[in-house]
Amino acid sequence: MRIGEHVAIKPNTGRHSFGSNISHLRGFVYRLDGMIAAVKWTNGDGPDHVLVQNLIPVSKLGKSQQRN
Repeated sequence: MRIGEHVAIKPNTGRHSFGSNISHLRGFVYRLDGMIAAVKWTNGDGPDHVLVQNLIPVSKLGKSQQRN
């Protein structure tokens, strides 16, 4: 995970961690603090800080999921 990286919430993470499915969110990492990433979401309102383990680079998503 790097600053400036285009990321998404890992599929199915949001349902049990945040109470709703937020895996459609896409954003950019603007700060890293250990295992916590601060993310600026570009297509919705998500949590400001997310555990790095719950994020995945958009480039590693399947083609159908990248378009969200």
